Amino acid sequence: MDPIVVRILLVGDAGVGKTSILLRYAENTFEEQQGEFDSKVKTLNVKGHEVKLTLMDTAGQERFRILTSGSYRGIDGVFICYNVTDTQTFSNVPQWLQEVTKYAQNPNLVKVLAGNKADLPDHTVAKEEGNTYGSSNGMKFFETSAKDNTGITEAFQWIVEEIIRIQTGGDEANDEDGGKGCCTLL
Repeated sequence: MDPIVVRILLVGDAGVGKTSILLRYAENTFEEQQGEFDSKVKTLNVKGHEVKLTLMDTAGQERFRILTSGSYRGIDGVFICYNVTDTQTFSNVPQWLQEVTKYAQNPNLVKVLAGNKADLPDHTVAKEEGNTYGSSNGMKFFETSAKDNTGITEAFQWIVEEIIRIQTGGDEANDEDGGKGCCTLL
């Protein structure tokens, strides 16, 4: 049986930690300063399904404010990321969501709102704000820290399981195991 192909795109303002989130999950690495990056592939076993997971970063394209519609082509899931210590990045989330809605052609697109850099003091965006905004806009919310690996695995486990559930027509609960151990590397 061929593996299920899953494509996830990370979007958000420059400097919110998209590349760090991607590399923390894909390679379990963290560096304070990241270069521009575009994609990683990871093979997983998710609840008995072989999954070829492609993680794509906007690789600095967000500096141009509007990504090309091609960036969204074929994606199954999206992380809209902001920095919990920078209110402006949270204020820009509606623009990112609007762009995702406009360009992503998948009617079953699974969305995660990730409030990153949770390890830093002086949060200007409360966890409750992220959670409220996410749930009122059809996004699962996770507060994350790529630096100390908080919430990264859980966010990816949730989105991958949800995408697999949709693609396979499964009805098993996404969190039947409490979000632990769904995904194993092949």
